[in-house]
Amino acid sequence: ETLMMRLLRRLADQGRTILLITHATKNVMVCDLVVFLAKGGRIAYFGPPAKALTYFGVEDFDEIYLKLEGEQTPADWEQHYRQSDLYQTYICDRQASLSVSVTPTKKAKSKPPQPRSTAISGWRQFAILAQRNWTILRQDRASLILMLALAPILGLLDFVMWQRPMFDPTQGDPGQVFTLLFIAVLTAVMVGSLAMMREIVKEREIYRRERMIGLKILPYIFSKVWLSILLALYQSAIFLLTKALAVNFPVDWNSLLGMYITLFLATLGGMVMGLFVSALAPTQSVAPLLTILFLLPQITFSGAIISLDSLGTTGQVLSQLTVTRWSYESLITLSGVGRDIAKDSCWQLPTEQREKLSESQKEKCQCLGPQMFKRCSFPGLLQEYDPAVDRPQPIKPAEPGDPPKLTPQNQSDYGQLIEDYNDKVNAYRQNLDTWQDQFTDWREKRGTALASAELLVERFHEKAGMAFAINVGKYWLKLGLIMLAMLGVVVFIQHRRDVI
Repeated sequence: ETLMMRLLRRLADQGRTILLITHATKNVMVCDLVVFLAKGGRIAYFGPPAKALTYFGVEDFDEIYLKLEGEQTPADWEQHYRQSDLYQTYICDRQASLSVSVTPTKKAKSKPPQPRSTAISGWRQFAILAQRNWTILRQDRASLILMLALAPILGLLDFVMWQRPMFDPTQGDPGQVFTLLFIAVLTAVMVGSLAMMREIVKEREIYRRERMIGLKILPYIFSKVWLSILLALYQSAIFLLTKALAVNFPVDWNSLLGMYITLFLATLGGMVMGLFVSALAPTQSVAPLLTILFLLPQITFSGAIISLDSLGTTGQVLSQLTVTRWSYESLITLSGVGRDIAKDSCWQLPTEQREKLSESQKEKCQCLGPQMFKRCSFPGLLQEYDPAVDRPQPIKPAEPGDPPKLTPQNQSDYGQLIEDYNDKVNAYRQNLDTWQDQFTDWREKRGTALASAELLVERFHEKAGMAFAINVGKYWLKLGLIMLAMLGVVVFIQHRRDVI
């Protein structure tokens, strides 16, 4: 430091003007003049360094920083200096001594050369900022490795948590299916928001300085979005890949592509929410707490834990603003878990009307009545099946008829006739007892199987029936609008920070 200051002193003695910004005050006495700036760039002192100690009433230059921070406001320090003799001597008198020639000449009429514009276009700013963000991320090896490894690590949990045949009608579990779909969406949103929750707040001071030299808001914001898109494309691919390997999805490639797009939008939505939190947070330490505050509604108002029908008006409105609801319902449709139920006209009827359907009317239903085990594909449905459903009703034995009557013609054989008739009655009673046991067993098994199967379908129809066959493209559009709204608020917040 000492050698550098001596070099600058020699250069100044040679007639050069040296401007130095520093917080080091050990060799400040070699300067001709010093400027102390209070917060906000307000001039608290300008003059010889030797007079600064007396002006501030301190013995050491380092103490000046403490006085500027604590004793008065920046505006008060500036006003105090303007009222001092130093201001008159080193600013006003020096400005008054400047002479500017205004004598008109012929040469003065010629137009001076126009300064070349150094403004950088928005696209160029975006390219520079995007490259800078990528370079910073790449140089932070620990963060980059963790960010890239997080999706595979979380994906490995799929092989532990889920049963491979969960979609199978015989071995499947519909509860696990809906839990899997919701956890997939929630994980994407959480990972995205946590990854971006500090991206803006950590650069706030840099952003303010760059705004002073021409940085535009939109290129800055979209440079963050561009990085989010790259990470979301990678993470959503890993999330879907691990689930496709861990679970047998009964879908085609088009549905898998739709599920990938949905997970990508969920991850990107979480990242945009993270940027929104980062713009809103006053400090980096507050950002995680705000993120938790914004994640809780994503869980409670998604419709996965609490049925949307049970939410009040406020809850219904909040659910419209969540990323998780539209992503979760899109995955339900794309997975095909309730496709047959959605196609069944019987499940389109009101509950009261559906409960009044006779068994003969249910014969026409796809996922209701005795034909549901053959026509309806739903996870775990065949676990409720019993062969009694397809067995015909046991045939009731024929009655023995009336006892023989005594007539003149059969007086000699009447005793034998009565004995034969009694044998028929006894056989009938035995057959009737057997039939009653068979009928009771058949009715109980058949009724239990049908009731259990219908109750299983009804339970999940009430929980997520509205999402069994939704317009996925429309839901993707809603996700896009939510993200655009959050980005609009981010731009507004950043613009407000230019004023505050």
